[in-house]
Amino acid sequence: MIIFLAWSAWAHASETYQLGPGDVLQVSVWGHEELNRVVKVRPDGKISFPFVGDLLVDTLTPEEVRDRLTVQLAEYILNPQVTVVVQEFRTIGVQVGGKIKAPGLFRLQPGSSASDAIAMAGGFAVDADVSRVKVSSRSGQTVVIAVTGQGFQPDVVLSDGDQITVPQLDKVTVVGQVRSPGVVMVQPPGRVADAIAAAGGLGPDADLTRVKLIPRAGEPQVLDLSGFYRTGEQVGNLPVTDGDQIVIPEQHRVTVLGEVTRPGLVPVTSGENILDILAKAGGATIDANLALVEVSTFAGNALITTETVDASDPFAKLGIVIPEDGRLVISVPKLRRQVTVLGKVARPGTYPITGETRLIEAIGAAGGPTERASLAEVRVYRGGEFADPEAVVLGRDHLLFEGDLEENISLSSSDVIFVPETKRIDWNKVIMFLTGMKLVKDLLN
Repeated sequence: MIIFLAWSAWAHASETYQLGPGDVLQVSVWGHEELNRVVKVRPDGKISFPFVGDLLVDTLTPEEVRDRLTVQLAEYILNPQVTVVVQEFRTIGVQVGGKIKAPGLFRLQPGSSASDAIAMAGGFAVDADVSRVKVSSRSGQTVVIAVTGQGFQPDVVLSDGDQITVPQLDKVTVVGQVRSPGVVMVQPPGRVADAIAAAGGLGPDADLTRVKLIPRAGEPQVLDLSGFYRTGEQVGNLPVTDGDQIVIPEQHRVTVLGEVTRPGLVPVTSGENILDILAKAGGATIDANLALVEVSTFAGNALITTETVDASDPFAKLGIVIPEDGRLVISVPKLRRQVTVLGKVARPGTYPITGETRLIEAIGAAGGPTERASLAEVRVYRGGEFADPEAVVLGRDHLLFEGDLEENISLSSSDVIFVPETKRIDWNKVIMFLTGMKLVKDLLN
């Protein structure tokens, strides 16, 4: 008694194949052509055969069916030689739905896996969440599959009646200061920063301190993501779900005028103070009067308030309040810088200076030295303090530009310059005196 089982390419060992409804068998009895029949396993798992009647073959291997037919036919046929061949293999029906390119009911060969079913359905849609693919059986059991770089984990073998469901990625709307605003897809469990990254990342003017999360269900929240982007801390980087909205506002802009390197509009985030804003404007110039900085609030073109702030005091409270519907103007006035030039100069007095004014220039502004000026003994009193003067040698006799030019020092506001009188003999006065004396003597004689 010899049994042959024909296998398709996917079958490897006939002894392991279990028959089921839908399989088509070729049953032959050697020497009895009338008993050569093609039979199909019915939904109840049985086949019908002459002399035998109904025979339950569900879950039996072809060899086991051969043995049972042989035993029962032996009652009617002497030494029956039975052959059982699987002429047509049954298929299993699997429903594939969700985010798949071609959802529907698919017939697969027994032993097919979830990856086979997904491939037959055209593969995943672009918004498929491949980390949560569900396979549900008729018995109610569910297996969750994650598709990774290593494939389907696990790639379960399917049974007839299984259902595969591919969920959708969470769709979150991101608008405002991002590079590609719109609806983005986020793989759960996603967070606000994941949605921002999916939208191309932050724009150059994003204000991370006022990010607004508008959940599909619940109250809107204002988040501060500056800590996350600075150190990676998750405070403020809340989870997002399908249907949420994220709004990235633009930084406030403050107008900075006056003595700064780059006057104009400066982007400002919450928590920054006046010195932070001045730094963004290139910093104060050397002529800036930080003690009298004016902060003005406008509504439209109408001035609401003006406050004078001493930004030169490192201990001063320099925080600002940025109006949501108004604008802020910071004005840095020019420092009134001046020095006083005294002594033997043509026009003693007080003169304005710039940040780089030097000693010779100040003396020149005062009309230059007189004939009796001692340029080798010029004294500079820093800040107007007369206790410890700085001695400077600018020249010899009346030659202003002779001497050590490295001593042509820079001046600061409120410095006092004193040019003393020379101690050498003024022969003009001596001659005038002697001439006067001779005239007197002549008169007396």
